[in-house]
Amino acid sequence: MLANVRSRLSCAIIISVAMGAAAPIASGADTRVTRDDTAGSYGGLLGPAEAEEVECSTRRRQQQEPSVAVNPRNPDVIAVGAMDTCIAVRSPLPIPMAQHWLSYYRSNDGGATWQAALLPGYPGDPSPGDPAAGCTQQADPTLAFDRRGRLFYGALCPIFDGFNPLDFRIAVATYAKGGTRHLRTVRVDRPAKGQAESAYASDKPNLAVDQTKGKYGGRVYVAWTECRRLAPPPCNRYQDDAVVRVSHSANGGKRFSAPVTVRPRSLAFPFFTDVAVGPGGGVYLTFRTDRPGSAKAGIWLARSRDGGETFTPARRVRNTRVFDSSLFAGTGSSSSNCGDGTHACPGGFNFPFMRSFSAVAADRKGVHVAWGGRTAGGQGRIFVRNSPDGIRWPAKPVPVDPVPGGHQWWPDVASVGGVLSVVYLDSRADPAYAPDRPPGNTAEGNSSGAVVGTWVAQSRDGGRTWTASKLTSVPSAPNFETYLDARLPWRGDYLSVSAVRGGTYATWPDSRDVVAGTDTRPDSEANGFDVFAPCSWAPDTVSPSGAYTAPAPDDGCLDQGGLDTNIYGAPLPD
Repeated sequence: MLANVRSRLSCAIIISVAMGAAAPIASGADTRVTRDDTAGSYGGLLGPAEAEEVECSTRRRQQQEPSVAVNPRNPDVIAVGAMDTCIAVRSPLPIPMAQHWLSYYRSNDGGATWQAALLPGYPGDPSPGDPAAGCTQQADPTLAFDRRGRLFYGALCPIFDGFNPLDFRIAVATYAKGGTRHLRTVRVDRPAKGQAESAYASDKPNLAVDQTKGKYGGRVYVAWTECRRLAPPPCNRYQDDAVVRVSHSANGGKRFSAPVTVRPRSLAFPFFTDVAVGPGGGVYLTFRTDRPGSAKAGIWLARSRDGGETFTPARRVRNTRVFDSSLFAGTGSSSSNCGDGTHACPGGFNFPFMRSFSAVAADRKGVHVAWGGRTAGGQGRIFVRNSPDGIRWPAKPVPVDPVPGGHQWWPDVASVGGVLSVVYLDSRADPAYAPDRPPGNTAEGNSSGAVVGTWVAQSRDGGRTWTASKLTSVPSAPNFETYLDARLPWRGDYLSVSAVRGGTYATWPDSRDVVAGTDTRPDSEANGFDVFAPCSWAPDTVSPSGAYTAPAPDDGCLDQGGLDTNIYGAPLPD
């Protein structure tokens, strides 16, 4: 069966393609999803393991940016997608790390155990298909089930020419039988008639499925940001004419409609979409807008009541003070993450990427938009604003967890059975916390230890009052330098939660398994953020851009645990 699966889902994926009372949540139920320290953990999900999957089972590399989907037909079945760097092929960028590809993790027992597979088409994949015609890498997984138990797996597919990214495209794969049999893969963002393929690029897709029994039940919705290609890489500039596109499939992912355009009322860059479907089949789309250097961002929402054929003009939910990691980079720097060597920032701190993105859920009590923002005192905090219909916003935003210390960031939100859940990262355990410092840093720019946990705030009264509890049994240090030559912290851009009757499950990136070490390179700072990567970081292997071109991605010195960020998950109560 695997040969047939791989031949159809090839590397050409993109061209065929106020706190209230609530039941407390006990911490300690979290489980490691990405078992890349266990022989045989990859392979067997879609067929016998290929050689690359055998190696991925014990390579102990980075996994980030999880998307989780619980099967409404059988809530014990949970699917997770994530970016995986276990394939030991050099990235198109001149850096000594493995190439990003997407993996698929599936549990049959409510998240107790997991089996993994690489999405086909990766470099070295023996299945048919011309690698040069399709994805060079994969990113931004987004997953959802329909009522029948079919799984839809969306992906972003960058295409490179050497080191130059030519385009970003989007595709959706459909899996039947609870996510175990691949049916098809189709491209979503096809160019409009008369539109040159190279003129536009897509980024940050998000996928949702109508799980209701209504008129539009079963429809698959995909939203993304579309930008003109002013210069490589695509979508890296604040373009006033960038838009959000939404496409849908009414036939189980066989074909997607021409996209609908959603624009914010202000000319600002819209990005990081999130989509939800309400119990009546209404579609709700949120995104953020801002401009370079601005201390504020707009949180927006648009609504469709005709199955995604049309959307209302996007309405501003809130202007918020941004909690973006660039705030900590230091005078004259706009870097979103800072580390050692050429990645050091004037502020002297180490930190990964953090942004104030929004997420949306809809239930019988209304529409709920969550986002990360910053208080007047500088603390990163998660807010929710509630609307009866997605048009009117009569109530003010509510902080879901107004703890006085620590930063909060990266929310996701889901609702089922009258319980609204917001999952987020939190650094309240940081003894060195200060509003003007990133999580995990002392005033001197040293590590303050394992201080980040994953939390959930839950509301049973439509988002008016909340109770927060910790999901993680073990805290993690947020700033280990696991990325770009083991010099830069990075944990991806988001976490994920999925809710259906009978089961709600959350996933997040976690660094508890990273092995600390000493970086012997002369421009490395002994600040507690170094990882164990006993490689020959020789100066004569540095490229003109300042990146090391050795060791090779398959060098065993990178498999010793220093890069071992993982995806963890935990069930939430109904």
